[in-house]
Amino acid sequence: MGKPIPAICELAAEAGLDYCLLYESGPREDAARVSHAAILLRPGHARAFRAMVADWAGREGWVLDLGGRRMRGSHTLRLVNAAAPDGVERACIVVMAAFRSAARGWINARRVLGARASADGIWRLPPDWHAAMATHLASLDKRYALADPAAAAEAGKPLAELTGPRALAMVSALLAAPATIYFAIARRLRPSGLSVVLLGPDGVGKSAALDAIEARLEKLFPNIERRKWRPEMLPSLNRLRTGRDPVTPLGERMVMAGIRRRTGILPSFIRLIYYGLDYTLGYWLRIRPHMNRGALVLCDRYFYDYFVDPGSRRVTAPRWVLRAFCAFYSRPQRGFILLADAEHIRVRRADLPVDEIERQNRAFHDLIRRYPELEPIEANLGRDAVVDRIVERIFHMERSEPD
Repeated sequence: MGKPIPAICELAAEAGLDYCLLYESGPREDAARVSHAAILLRPGHARAFRAMVADWAGREGWVLDLGGRRMRGSHTLRLVNAAAPDGVERACIVVMAAFRSAARGWINARRVLGARASADGIWRLPPDWHAAMATHLASLDKRYALADPAAAAEAGKPLAELTGPRALAMVSALLAAPATIYFAIARRLRPSGLSVVLLGPDGVGKSAALDAIEARLEKLFPNIERRKWRPEMLPSLNRLRTGRDPVTPLGERMVMAGIRRRTGILPSFIRLIYYGLDYTLGYWLRIRPHMNRGALVLCDRYFYDYFVDPGSRRVTAPRWVLRAFCAFYSRPQRGFILLADAEHIRVRRADLPVDEIERQNRAFHDLIRRYPELEPIEANLGRDAVVDRIVERIFHMERSEPD
């Protein structure tokens, strides 16, 4: 079990809070180092528990993200410790008061807290209820490990004891409809999920970094979505014109700098308007709904590519025109630019000229000065150090919203 979870449970017992540890995943031994737990509280103790966790995190050097997914009877707390001696540690604690499931009923907090048993100073479920609770939680959220199929088949009776009949769940949902509507509106005004964009010169290791970030954060978010360059709400202009996507892979576009075709002003304006609709509609209809559900959306590149190399995007326009168009595009909450020396990049991409790499680095430095949501990350330190730094900044307590 991860270090923060037993410490928080002990503090809850000392503070006189009624709780029961429903689920614990145990720390992963790989680079992710994530612990995942679900704690049931007496409904009146949830606010005091969150305040206690925030105080503990401040003393112990953990960064607590209180903006996690929140719904009626449930709130997700995400913690990150970047100063751990063995590397970055992460913990995800789902705090429940009465977690509802329309299909399986709701967790009866009074009955579960009355049947809990103390083990190693931590209040836990009785052993014969473990399979039932694991089955119930796995039906609600894919982050919970599925119970053993053989044990889940025998979990029917304990499951009925801890959840109650479906009719009671429907009555409870009806009475709590105002609170449910309130939390639904609150999630849309301030989503509990995050949108993160990763930028950088070709060959700097963006794809490998995104894969590592996804592996490390998979337990801290209910879902992780990946996007590349744009939301793809609308088909590409090349597909509309020829019926197929461009043959040249996105990662090879900079090598073709010498054979770029100059595009006229009118076709450039058409591209900016068309793809501007794609960024706007795609954000509100594809990216934002995932964020409303607490998901993490990872984007490889974004509209910032127009400033780095407009020629490869078939756009010919002054910089002030690009800035005017992009001012209307929806921007991410977090953006990270991987910067590395030309020698470091040429280890991966020996076909890239040194002057082209330096030009891209200068263009990205200009973006950092212009867009406050973009932050430079030194990529010469290695992938693990880069990923640790990005994860630490994602969960920084001063979560900024773009203008």
